[in-house]
Amino acid sequence: VYCHKRFRCDRAYHLCGRAGKESRCNGSGCDRLTKTDMYIFEKACKEIFACLFAIAGFDLIDGRCYNLIAITENEAEGEPDKTKPDKTNIDKTKLDKISAGSHISGKIDWQHRFYNMQQHSGEHIFSGIVHSRFGFENVGFHLSDSVVTMDFSGVISPEDIADIEREVNVAITKNIPVEVTYPSKTELESLEYRSKIEIEGQVRIVTVPGYDVCACCAPHVKRTGEIGMLKVMNYQNYKGGVRISILCGFRALEAFRQKSQIISELMGIFTTNQEAIIDNVTKLKASNQSLKSELGSAKAEILDYKIASLPTDIDNAILFEADLDSNAARSCVNKLVEKYSGVSAV
Repeated sequence: VYCHKRFRCDRAYHLCGRAGKESRCNGSGCDRLTKTDMYIFEKACKEIFACLFAIAGFDLIDGRCYNLIAITENEAEGEPDKTKPDKTNIDKTKLDKISAGSHISGKIDWQHRFYNMQQHSGEHIFSGIVHSRFGFENVGFHLSDSVVTMDFSGVISPEDIADIEREVNVAITKNIPVEVTYPSKTELESLEYRSKIEIEGQVRIVTVPGYDVCACCAPHVKRTGEIGMLKVMNYQNYKGGVRISILCGFRALEAFRQKSQIISELMGIFTTNQEAIIDNVTKLKASNQSLKSELGSAKAEILDYKIASLPTDIDNAILFEADLDSNAARSCVNKLVEKYSGVSAV
């Protein structure tokens, strides 16, 4: 279809015929094919090939997280290109080097995909509980390697967020099978599910029994136990609703490790236990603010002394001082202006 639109004649069909498909060319079309035509057709086929790999690898773009795909020739070893050269995450310069008759295979970074699946399945359960309790819709969803954010259409209190977090983790411990179904249009009309919008073609329904029913085309874990855990990382009021950030599974574990390392280092710096860290940091902040205020007062007294020591039989005065903040510099200039009629500067 792509080639037919490109050439607008039987030449494309003749080329497809040479690849083993039925040809609509009577054979004389070969004489009409130019080298440019052949190049365009070959390039188009490689682009289609890249798109097929992207579909097979379920490359999520538009605000979601990429799966990492490697293309190898003749079963040679290859690894996914994590630099994401384009939206399909497939480096098309590698495709240009593939020779005719080569055996091509694709390789998905399974760990990366599984981590994505943990996040997405956890998000489904969380959003399903929010929808059943409050009737709020998930109006914004973003999945990256570092965080998952969900925007809900209403405000949820911190206490309710903590309670939902606990309920999600209860659902995870139940190890419930995640169901994927493809209902008919008639069945969809009477089915209650999230993300219910009119779309063309088959609708795929992902169900976590007792927690969520949602239209979704993404890969999910087989059972909720594979999610591991869900942790709310942050929340804030956002556009009349609330934005909640979460992490699941191994990414939640890695985030906890990082925070644990920070706490351990702070415990060593303050020579205290974990429970006293906040109190120590609060006291240190207050002490620094007090010292900063005292230093500012001392600097102001020194400046006043320097200004008083300047000669009075001049019109202009320029004072050179290091490490002055904007407030101190402004105060100094104002005092110079009061004393001298000409130009004053610090």
